[in-house]
Amino acid sequence: MSGESLHDDISQQEASLLHFRALTTSDEEARALFAEGYTTWNRYGEYVNLAWDAERAKQQHRGFPWKYDTATFKVRLQPKETLITLADSIPIIRALAPPAKPPKAPRAIRRNREGFEDVVQIISVAVDDDGVRLQTSPELRPGDIINWGEELDLLVSGQEQLRLGEVIVDAAGHILPVIDLTHQEGQICLLLDGLAAPGDLFHHGRALTHQRINPEDHLLNRNEPLYDEEGNEFLLGLGATITSDVEPKGEILRTSNEIFTFGFTVEVDEGSERENWIQILLDREDEESAVDPREALFADLDKEIRIPGGDPVKIVKRDEHGKRLQIKGRLPPGYRIRPTPRTADYLKQLRALHNLAYRPLPEQAALHRLGLKQNQAWPSMPELPTPDWKVLTSDYDPATRKGILGTGRQRDFVQRALATPDFTILEGPPGSGKTTAIVELIRQLLEREPATRILVCGNTADQDTGGGLAL
Repeated sequence: MSGESLHDDISQQEASLLHFRALTTSDEEARALFAEGYTTWNRYGEYVNLAWDAERAKQQHRGFPWKYDTATFKVRLQPKETLITLADSIPIIRALAPPAKPPKAPRAIRRNREGFEDVVQIISVAVDDDGVRLQTSPELRPGDIINWGEELDLLVSGQEQLRLGEVIVDAAGHILPVIDLTHQEGQICLLLDGLAAPGDLFHHGRALTHQRINPEDHLLNRNEPLYDEEGNEFLLGLGATITSDVEPKGEILRTSNEIFTFGFTVEVDEGSERENWIQILLDREDEESAVDPREALFADLDKEIRIPGGDPVKIVKRDEHGKRLQIKGRLPPGYRIRPTPRTADYLKQLRALHNLAYRPLPEQAALHRLGLKQNQAWPSMPELPTPDWKVLTSDYDPATRKGILGTGRQRDFVQRALATPDFTILEGPPGSGKTTAIVELIRQLLEREPATRILVCGNTADQDTGGGLAL
């Protein structure tokens, strides 16, 4: 009979009895072992199922918001205004307004108000309805008289200057009001309300000869700070960016006189070698809760925060009192920190219980018999003399905070483990002293028999445990 037809011809119970027959000496004993063991392991399975359901429920938790507590923030500015400079008084020769035509001579003789004459080089010529504007070297000044080609005694005038509230139009047709105007070093500095499109700027249809300046560079040269919506001060650094240990609040940074405004984006220095502290926050509906829900979060957090579709973020240190975590890695903006469900662990336990109930292996006979009624009572253990403690040497003194916390219970575990004929189970949350107690137990076993071979294993690569067991 093939293996496939055998599987079809026998029931699951009959297949299980084949496993139990390998653990016993008769069919009757196999059926009794199966019936009694099934009841025990099924009851344990119900407990594990409850725990598994509770873990699955954690995946539905909305999670906790967070913020960086200690980190370096790089703030990149997004200007909301356009800054330009114009010559303080742009020279214009009105006598050459159309239909007159400007001479083509490359030089002119200039006589200033004091009667001094010199030669100026013509660099560029611009003609509009008001006249001719010349860019020369040296520069012309209002009040100068020039002889240019065949045109004599031409008066150089100053161009009418822009005023606050006047509008400039960019190449895309956007209207940009003048919201600030200052004079400095022979130039006029204009701040326009809005971002100008690339290209020319026009005033009353006439193109302006101007130079654009980055507002952030302008403030950097003046060492002028910016402020967020809560009044925190930020100074520009190299590259016209802000580096700060404080994250700006709100959506706008502005100067103290509120003339220059910037949107901004924030990047956190999250290099692979940097470790930042984050503060776990509460949602508003949780702030009035009698029990801080973050307590359960800290109890359930693993050694890393798992990001769906991303790299896990390592938890370096915990500050349960301050509800802070020191992390190494990148948390996505807006990500909410959730408890770490341990469904995989409980699923393994359920599978192991199922195998014990239905398909125990011969080498699991001793473990399976633990589920029988006659073996469910704890055996009596002999009294042993108090060991010469190697690690658990000092009791904890709350006044001085010296010694090992929980030393008495740790010693009790070690004495029970030394006296038991089979095994002792120690359970406790992280940081409760399990590793220290295990180290003491190993030291005592080696003290009794130095040649004893001891295997220490675990399901996590815990550096702290590894250090504690470095005997």
